[in-house]
Amino acid sequence: MDPQTSANQIAARRSILSGKRILIVGAGGDAVGERLVQQVRHARELGIEIVLLDTEDSRVAYEADVLLLADITDYAACRQEVERFHAATPLEGIVTFAEERTEITSRLQRDLGFPGHSVTGSHAARDKHRMREILKENDLPVPQFAQLESRDSAHEIADSFPVPAFLKTAEGAGSVATRRIDRTSDIVAAFDDALHEIKHVVPAEFRSAILGSFSDDRANFLIEEYLSPAKRLDADCLGRVTIELLVQNGDIRFFAMADGRCVSKHDHRYSTLCFPSKLGAEDTQQFRTLAQEVVAAFGLSNGPVILDAVMTENGPQLYEINARIDNALVLPLITVCWGVDMVEETLKIAAGIPIDTHPRQSGAGAALIHFILAPSPSTIARFTIPDWPGLIRHGSVTVLKHQGDTVAGPEGAYDCIALVEAFGDDQTAAKKQLDRFLSGMKLELTRAPERTGPTSV
Repeated sequence: MDPQTSANQIAARRSILSGKRILIVGAGGDAVGERLVQQVRHARELGIEIVLLDTEDSRVAYEADVLLLADITDYAACRQEVERFHAATPLEGIVTFAEERTEITSRLQRDLGFPGHSVTGSHAARDKHRMREILKENDLPVPQFAQLESRDSAHEIADSFPVPAFLKTAEGAGSVATRRIDRTSDIVAAFDDALHEIKHVVPAEFRSAILGSFSDDRANFLIEEYLSPAKRLDADCLGRVTIELLVQNGDIRFFAMADGRCVSKHDHRYSTLCFPSKLGAEDTQQFRTLAQEVVAAFGLSNGPVILDAVMTENGPQLYEINARIDNALVLPLITVCWGVDMVEETLKIAAGIPIDTHPRQSGAGAALIHFILAPSPSTIARFTIPDWPGLIRHGSVTVLKHQGDTVAGPEGAYDCIALVEAFGDDQTAAKKQLDRFLSGMKLELTRAPERTGPTSV
């Protein structure tokens, strides 16, 4: 796409959204707000008049036309401030780009009469235990799970819970305090280890912002059996997917699916995320049907939704829901592959403007993100990439980490090392270019001093 075409398209989008006064609910705090900068900045580029509800230390305050100050963990205070402003200067929509604020945003949308997701669904997307209960209540497939609030509750299931399994925080993000368990005898030890990580390793500001349900008296962990991809897909490392949705008035208006390649075939964390998925039409349709059932069961009726799921031997099963837009690394890849601007469409939904992305759900692009998932704080000892112009004839490679850089380890957010975009005569040709590139990428990490010796990823 040449620069002039891009500029013309942005101008056309501005004509639709220009001047729309939309409330953006911020993250509340400098550390969490860092993740919102690009989305809020892009909203301004699209011509939005930004009314920001946030705290004084907001990282995005400078992008706002109006800043409403409130403790955004206090719903009554937020509602009072927003109603006061709305009465004098009518808003045309309410939205958030912060996962931690999806529930309070849905409550404001409901109480002020704007389109949004249900409060119940937004809450359940942040509470992994309640999420699974809703799946059971609606006869949707769900892996065996149990809530662990204390060490005693871990002891109670230690001899009976199916393994392999994963222990995780019921409310959390970034795989913080997540542990794989291969023997039932290790359940209590995994509980103790995860508890220690939250109390002594996870930064206090992250703990208060993300793990709001955690306390010294109530761990609020979830243990869940591992979902294994169907054996027919194992040879191609397929079956584990991320699904990106845009929903309006209860209907899925945009569906995009990426293949998630994991650290190992037994790990739950993606090391590579590839758009679009290589799965066939039948598997894709099954995932789409599951997505529609989930959207209906949770009342996720107006806005973006992210689903993580697995095609098991018994069909598709869900293990994660996010009632939000994806992060700034993923969003450009969706635009590369489908020509859909997720921020733009999310703002349209918030403002009640009908969206139609169906003509854009095919294309000739393919893109991937490759992550470092280090077992501990580490340094990149060696990092080589193949001669990408020879492998990716039409596209680009952006390297974000280099030799000597550090990576945070499991207590930090995923570290992205490269963004790769490719184009071909069709998406199959583009994906072949990506596969050749990825097979030639080599990475070696040197672990922290207490765990000597290099490890290859």
